[in-house]
Amino acid sequence: MKQVEDDEIVAEVRRVRARIFQECGGTLEALYARLKELEKKETRQVLSLAPRPPKPLKTKAS
Repeated sequence: MKQVEDDEIVAEVRRVRARIFQECGGTLEALYARLKELEKKETRQVLSLAPRPPKPLKTKAS
């Protein structure tokens, strides 16, 4: 993609994010409550993946 297209996409995402935040009264608490309500209405199963095991540390040979 061209940089201009990326910028337009990013700008649109930011506009929508700002609109949703304002619809929630401009508070994180209200945004959180809205997201929890949407989560309750969701019919698809939430997938939780097991955490990945940590990668072994690389050690220098003496």
